[in-house]
Amino acid sequence: MFSLGDSEVYYLSCTATDMRKGFDALCGEVRRGMGRDPISGEVFIFYNSGRTRLKLLHWKRGGFVLYHKRFERGILTLPRLEAREGGYQVSWRELVLMVEGVELERIRSRKRYDISLKNSINSARISL
Repeated sequence: MFSLGDSEVYYLSCTATDMRKGFDALCGEVRRGMGRDPISGEVFIFYNSGRTRLKLLHWKRGGFVLYHKRFERGILTLPRLEAREGGYQVSWRELVLMVEGVELERIRSRKRYDISLKNSINSARISL
């Protein structure tokens, strides 16, 4: 019933967030801080200043789901973030690596076939 995977789009907040915030306050962060619509079906990722807590806000049919993780040891590993407004789009794979404590700058990904990229290229050709 509650699940996330590589079919969702993920946005990481640019700045640390107060983890006392609930559904409504995080929706405000999505609108104001990220410039996105919280009921879009995208998953929004928030972390505290110590990077020991993580919250994911996701709209599922009929309501919001809030995932909350507290790291008992270690901290959330973030990619190198540039100062900017809005959120950063990250992949499911990057999110999993961040939660597992893997430094993304040291990872080298090999090219793989991605059918979604092929479909977007074909649709761009058709629209021309």
